[in-house]
Amino acid sequence: MAKEFTCTADGCNFSVRANEEDEVVEHVQEHAQKQHGMDLARQDIVDGIRTV
Repeated sequence: MAKEFTCTADGCNFSVRANEEDEVVEHVQEHAQKQHGMDLARQDIVDGIRTV
């Protein structure tokens, strides 16, 4: 089953879906840094991933 994460920042439409949790985490960390100037901990991202 696929894993999905959606950014919760106001006005941000970013979401990512992948088969592997590690891939989702990598994309979310890159997005958070480039678009929001944030460094997100892996566990914070994992907590926001849902299985679809």
